[in-house]
Amino acid sequence: MPESVQSIRSAYPVLIDSLEWFFMILFSLEYIARLLCVRRPLRYAWSFYGIIDLFAFLPSYIGLFIPTAGYLMTFEY
Repeated sequence: MPESVQSIRSAYPVLIDSLEWFFMILFSLEYIARLLCVRRPLRYAWSFYGIIDLFAFLPSYIGLFIPTAGYLMTFEY
């Protein structure tokens, strides 16, 4: 949310980007841990909540490897 305020974004760009990636990696690790802990990981991955969790962080990674796919970040906001 602070990223949407231009004065905050311009004052702390590195901090905001660092925090975004920290939480994105943390959430990714949590998603992987969840897949490893459930009895049927594919069933969870294809469930409603599994797909929502995947869509929460997947656009960031796609944008990292495919710079022209920045419009996918729209899913996050």
